[in-house]
Amino acid sequence: MPCFKKIDSEHLFLIVHKLKKTCERCNALRRQTNSYGSNYLEKFRKHAEQIRRTTGKKEIAKVSSTQGQEQIKTLIEEIVMTGETRQQRYMAIADALWSRKGNAIVIRQPNGEFVTFLEAGKGAALAWRD
Repeated sequence: MPCFKKIDSEHLFLIVHKLKKTCERCNALRRQTNSYGSNYLEKFRKHAEQIRRTTGKKEIAKVSSTQGQEQIKTLIEEIVMTGETRQQRYMAIADALWSRKGNAIVIRQPNGEFVTFLEAGKGAALAWRD
């Protein structure tokens, strides 16, 4: 039979308050608008095969097409909205936003601008520790 420690109302209030603040911060990180910067097409071309492989979406159109670009943006937004998001250093970005779903990791600036796409367990993605 589990043993529970009695918590007085003051401590319970503090615990609930801290949990609410943590949830608010996590939700704020997810809600930030995604933007892609002026060199997004170059980044999409560089990571297209990696995105296909890690998301299992083999049917992405050519990156040079508007359809392909929109498909990649949709996949990135899905990872950000439904994956786990953390804030930690990525290279020179001290408080980068890392969003992970499966083996796909999206790195964004604190303002939500897309930086790069990583595959979990490889290279710089090793900084994601479970």
